Amino acid sequence: MNAPVQAMSAALPVAWSTRVDAFDPTSSGWRLRGEGVDASTFDGVVVAVPAEQAEALLAVHAREFAGRAASAPSQPCWTALLAFPAPAGAGVDVLRDAGAIGWACRNAGKPGRDPLETWVVQATPEWSTTHLEDASDVVAGALLRALADALGSHLPTPVLVQAHRWRYARAGNAGDGCLWDPRTRLGVCGDWLLGPRVECAWQSGDALAERILAGAGATSG
Repeated sequence: MNAPVQAMSAALPVAWSTRVDAFDPTSSGWRLRGEGVDASTFDGVVVAVPAEQAEALLAVHAREFAGRAASAPSQPCWTALLAFPAPAGAGVDVLRDAGAIGWACRNAGKPGRDPLETWVVQATPEWSTTHLEDASDVVAGALLRALADALGSHLPTPVLVQAHRWRYARAGNAGDGCLWDPRTRLGVCGDWLLGPRVECAWQSGDALAERILAGAGATSG
């Protein structure tokens, strides 16, 4: 899912896998703190992380923004990827609200997809919260059994069983498109400002970019 970001950032000097623990204002902008973080001073800062992480970063220098983040907590989601050597499910392509399963989809049922029999199974927020710290192989096995129960059939022996935990999967909704302080040049964007959909993350980032560019135009004019 990160392929679009990888492509868009290919020509930019991006520092990947770098943890920013805090940032501090200086007379000429902002300086980031964290292991391996660039010691340069930056004109502005955009915080684009889940609400829980944003709140911690914003608490010192932007308490109002931190409060908005605190008002929109996330819910976790365990997701399993299951592959089978033969069809499973007797023509069922989608499941919703079936025991531990919040949503499941048979990928071969989507147009233009590989004919390999694969399922994506997302657990409910409640189940994911209860099993948040379980080992991934334990969760994968549990969701495999949940899929068999929901389909009401014996599944072929899977050729792939994986599970991934999204700790901040289902974002809240703080009711703002984005947050921007033109005086300090500190901004915030993310799905949690609009709602728990991937397009909400895009819309929030796009709205913040427009506000930043509008301010830059006003300054240069």
